[in-house]
Amino acid sequence: MSYRGTIGKLLEDRWGKLAEIRGVEVGVNEGVTSAYLLERFPLLRLDMIDTFSAVNPDYEATSDPLASRSRQEKYEAMVRASKLTSFAHRRRDIFVRQSPEAAEFYPDLFYDFVFVDANHELGAVLKDSWAWWPKVKPGGLLIWHDYGNDQGDWTRGVKMAVDRFVSEVGRTVDHSDDYVAWCSRAEAEVA
Repeated sequence: MSYRGTIGKLLEDRWGKLAEIRGVEVGVNEGVTSAYLLERFPLLRLDMIDTFSAVNPDYEATSDPLASRSRQEKYEAMVRASKLTSFAHRRRDIFVRQSPEAAEFYPDLFYDFVFVDANHELGAVLKDSWAWWPKVKPGGLLIWHDYGNDQGDWTRGVKMAVDRFVSEVGRTVDHSDDYVAWCSRAEAEVA
């Protein structure tokens, strides 16, 4: 099973395929995961957050292969994401913004799930996790990609950041063999 399939199964096991759920993907790239989720869950309302063509010096200084793309290549990724998810244009919004800044636009306890797959550096993953955790509803999930994926320096920060974050919020992390990790907000927990 691909990591997308793992996320889909995780969401379906929790809410069912026809549940009216609200989610956000942080780090959209070309929109493949967004399209997969929107197709699998026909009542999903998804916010897609990415910097796309915006200048992001912190990210561009990382060893992430996607960080070295030109502004034109980033813009083209946004266009592809828009086209790939156009079948669900009424159920998705694309928001071009840095992740922590984007989180400020949404109320706390708003999302059933947040999927973080953006800048994989330790500090960035921690910032994203802290920015989006308050937005997760009680019973909801914070999900990360590339947990334990040792593809080089650019992925090592994910596991360290996730482990630190879940320890600091007093949660435990669950993970799959395809590098998906998640923790849930307790039903009675507030932001």
